[in-house]
Amino acid sequence: MLPFLPADLLASKPPVVQQPTDLAIAALDLTKPRVGFRVGLGNWDGTAVAVGADVTLRVPFIRGIRGVRFEAEYWTRLNDLGRENGTALSGSLVFPLSFLGYFGVGPSLYRSEGDSGLGARLFVGTQILRSPLFVEAGTVLGPRPAPFIISLGMRY
Repeated sequence: MLPFLPADLLASKPPVVQQPTDLAIAALDLTKPRVGFRVGLGNWDGTAVAVGADVTLRVPFIRGIRGVRFEAEYWTRLNDLGRENGTALSGSLVFPLSFLGYFGVGPSLYRSEGDSGLGARLFVGTQILRSPLFVEAGTVLGPRPAPFIISLGMRY
């Protein structure tokens, strides 16, 4: 037992599907996606700005996975807005990160300054005080240089 964590937090476990009614409730949870929008600032061979949108589906019947997230992201350099830019379409698995937040990883199709291909999307984030606001840091590995963006967003 870890002394710095409350016992009830360590004892809680994700729900497990045991009856057909549990499966029906879990299926209803999948039909309520959460939509998120974010804006960010970071580094992409200089200062960059980014915008993104995502749809997250909860996966309550698979232990250890918080959800499946599909997202689109656009980034550009601050000094030449729109002329040199990148985009990415990603699908990621989202995992809980203790009680602090979440992290995700998944494949990403990207296009960046004449370069395009299959890369990886990595992110870590946390919700702000049980509100719909969240802070997230992420990157798309594949384009050279890889963008690193810290975002502030809201999920509905």
